[in-house]
Amino acid sequence: MLAVIALHRPQPVRRDFAASLLWSGKPRDHAANSLRQALRELQIALMGCGEPSVLITGGGRLLLGHDVWTDIHDPAAVKWKPHEEGSTGPLLLCQNLQGLDPAFDAHLERLWKNLVFQQAFTTSDYQDETPANLNPVPFSPAQDHGVSDRPSLRRLPSRLEEAGQGLGWKIAVLPFRSLGAPLDAGLSLGLAEEISAAMARYRMPRLIATGSFWEGAGPVQDALARCRSYNLDYVISGTIQASGDRIRVTVTLLDVNLDFEVIWASRFEGTTNDLFTLQDKIASHTVAQIDPELLQRHQYHGELARAPDAAAHQTVLTAIQAIYRPDKARFLAARNLLKHAIELDPDYAAAHAWLAYWEIMSVGQGWSDDPGRDAMLAGKAAERAIILDPLDARGISIAGHVKAYMLHEVEAALALHQRAISLNPNLPIAWTLSAWSQMYSGEHKTAVAHAETAISLSPSDPHVFFAEHVAMTANFFAGNLDAAEAIARSVLAQRPGHASALKVQVAILGLLGRTEDAWATLQELKRVDPAVSISKIISRPPLRPRDIETYRTGLRLAGVAEP
Repeated sequence: MLAVIALHRPQPVRRDFAASLLWSGKPRDHAANSLRQALRELQIALMGCGEPSVLITGGGRLLLGHDVWTDIHDPAAVKWKPHEEGSTGPLLLCQNLQGLDPAFDAHLERLWKNLVFQQAFTTSDYQDETPANLNPVPFSPAQDHGVSDRPSLRRLPSRLEEAGQGLGWKIAVLPFRSLGAPLDAGLSLGLAEEISAAMARYRMPRLIATGSFWEGAGPVQDALARCRSYNLDYVISGTIQASGDRIRVTVTLLDVNLDFEVIWASRFEGTTNDLFTLQDKIASHTVAQIDPELLQRHQYHGELARAPDAAAHQTVLTAIQAIYRPDKARFLAARNLLKHAIELDPDYAAAHAWLAYWEIMSVGQGWSDDPGRDAMLAGKAAERAIILDPLDARGISIAGHVKAYMLHEVEAALALHQRAISLNPNLPIAWTLSAWSQMYSGEHKTAVAHAETAISLSPSDPHVFFAEHVAMTANFFAGNLDAAEAIARSVLAQRPGHASALKVQVAILGLLGRTEDAWATLQELKRVDPAVSISKIISRPPLRPRDIETYRTGLRLAGVAEP
């Protein structure tokens, strides 16, 4: 009983919850009586600790006093080291209490996974294995880092980075040019600054401030020449046209090294009545769409390496492409690429974040031979990514998805997703992964809205199918079967053999009564996962009971095996 209460500090424990853990095999009234007897004995045992009472009971809740120290919440007491690669070893939390009750055993295992997930914030756990350029920097209580109030590790710049030779391509935004009737110069420079501010939220490009190399005066040729003199790889340029109160803005992404070849372009229209909204729209959509464009471009053409860890960056780009492919061999090879990237640069946050994401996809595709182990490995990788770059929205988003999908900590995941979106509201993956957690929490309408935001931000993203996937699933649980089935066709057209999408489509077709189509889709699913069954499908995602029942009914009607 004392362990149950201590493990949940600083939150109180409901009496009925404690009873369900320690006397799960007894009727509810018998369990309540056993709880009362245990609490009475515990109060007597703790009387020697003096006043006020160590154990606080009241209002149906149990709590330890504020002046009580518990070793489980001391970072120095939480130690977890795998015996070898891919092995997590036995359960290490309250080992002497195992076997008292099956519900308590399962609860201990879940708490242990969560502790491993949180352990990345413990400075002492990394001091022996991190390079010298990682120094502990404690969080200030006055600062809102949105992650934890425990110590953080902050990366110090190397001499190369201090000299301006850091990893990544260099990009800048030119002030937009006015075509036709002259416009207020503030609008031209304001657009450039708005896009620059949105770009700054992303972690990969090296962004050069507009005002540092071009003030907007002079012919276009001078601006382009200045781009070369600053060794820029890319430049975002644009034009503004006005007719009455109507404004048309054209934005282009140019490759400086290929004589300013246009590699992406888009057009936006609005009115002079609300210029701030128009600027926000142009900035958010521009940066959201050029991010995957640059990822793809550097995957196929190679990074302009100017730093020691450029090889690690290129390796991660290669792995990302394989992660989103339904080809099992290429997908499995992606993990080795990410591990290699971490060997090349142990401090590269993106490599750790994408490794966590790989573990998620492995479990979702049914290609993991030990989901429990992979959940813990994903948790450690995700938290390591955050500790290396606590302001990286992409890493925080992935950590949130690990929390929700792997560890079933949906409420905690929602908080992480909110933090990621506040850091970078233009990042499609942040909205996509937030949509999954909203769907898990039963907020299907919100999940669809978040997925649609992700799609609208970057409709040409090669990974847009993942946002459509969650929109399909949320529509399915909301009862919009026709809409869900239409999206399912789109998802599977982009990614044939995607196991998670096939499972939902089978259930959709089952509920729609399309028996033949359901049977054909089930055969395709069995080619990906021969051991597929209803219990296996519904055991993985942290769904609400009502959604589980909907899922189970659809799968049963489609002919999926019960075991």
